[in-house]
Amino acid sequence: MHRTAAESCNYGWDIAPKPLCEPYFWPFQTLIQAACFDLWELGLRERFTITFDEERISGLRAKKWYPVLKEVMRQRAPEQSTILPSDTYWGIDDHAMPLQAADLYVG
Repeated sequence: MHRTAAESCNYGWDIAPKPLCEPYFWPFQTLIQAACFDLWELGLRERFTITFDEERISGLRAKKWYPVLKEVMRQRAPEQSTILPSDTYWGIDDHAMPLQAADLYVG
């Protein structure tokens, strides 16, 4: 039976290489993509920014794949890809107000 890398990770079959099986990889990629589509549907046509909580190891690996996500988006959704962030930002809760607010909201 064929499984995608994400499904393999979820089921514990470690057939995919890092970073595909790391817990930060798929949420990082899909959150950016989902934000792009949602903002586009709301009528936003300016590039947006996104800040992630600092994750030293797996976060950096996920970030290295961001150019791939941008290229895939450019190929599959050329209009929407124009508002993708030029880069992603990482911050520490103590220095990034959006991260502080998110932490308070979650718990």
